[in-house]
Amino acid sequence: MKITLRQLRVFEAVVRLGSVTRAAEDLHMSQSAASTALKEFQSAVDRPALFKRSGRALIPTQEARAIHALALNTINIAKDIESPDYDGELKGKIFIGTTQQISEKILPKILNDFRRTNPKVQIDLFVGTTEEVILRLSNLEIEIALIEAVTRAPDTRMIIWRRAAWSIFAAPSHPLAKKRRITFADIEECEWAMPPRASATNVRLVMALEGRVEKFKVAYEINNSIALRQIVKGGATIGMLPDYMIADDVKRKTLVHLPVMGFDVESNLFIVVRNSLNRSRLFRQFVEFLENRAETHSIL
Repeated sequence: MKITLRQLRVFEAVVRLGSVTRAAEDLHMSQSAASTALKEFQSAVDRPALFKRSGRALIPTQEARAIHALALNTINIAKDIESPDYDGELKGKIFIGTTQQISEKILPKILNDFRRTNPKVQIDLFVGTTEEVILRLSNLEIEIALIEAVTRAPDTRMIIWRRAAWSIFAAPSHPLAKKRRITFADIEECEWAMPPRASATNVRLVMALEGRVEKFKVAYEINNSIALRQIVKGGATIGMLPDYMIADDVKRKTLVHLPVMGFDVESNLFIVVRNSLNRSRLFRQFVEFLENRAETHSIL
């Protein structure tokens, strides 16, 4: 039996979504048609056990994930063959994963601008931790990851996308908010609202102040930047986040930058993609759109 593109699309969606029902919804077909196509695919490749059932979910085996990469390559090639006019309108769906901070403050305008000129493109956006996003990229559940931390995941390429300056900040009512020159000794006396100890933001803060602040008075550990900012607005604590995270609050005068002498911290934001995948026209043009929004260069 020959493999059809329809079967490949159903198989790819089941691996990505973990369910025939969700795959059928994603592909706008009936569940029975999707189930039949999946059975035909497994019969055609002579692999009757590509999935393990866990409750209602279908868990792909390692062999299924290997086949999934080939299936996705074939589907991407087919997309370009079906739409050979490179000057024509972009169509299709693109799968993106990113972190909460990027999704909240950077991506909305970029995605809206992209869809304004490409209204027939559908965007599937997953928001999670860096680890969750990279796992989804490794499992081919997303095509592009936008993250804040360096990762060494296999078969991936990282592109420096943007530079981000960081600030120590407080509420306007905080005692340090009235000072024009703030020393690290002043900071040492303050209580902090900080991300969890093992988080990249926490590590970056500790490294930035290493040798300058002996001990942090941690009042809160918060794994959500929105909640962290709200706590700091209460006036009793200070925090540290990228400038893009607090820009709106600074404009509204609900938070202020603290001018700490000698504090100069920057970080990178990254685009991460898989090396081994064929790129659809939609993928290539979306990445180009991202790159045009900031200076970029490959580092890995």
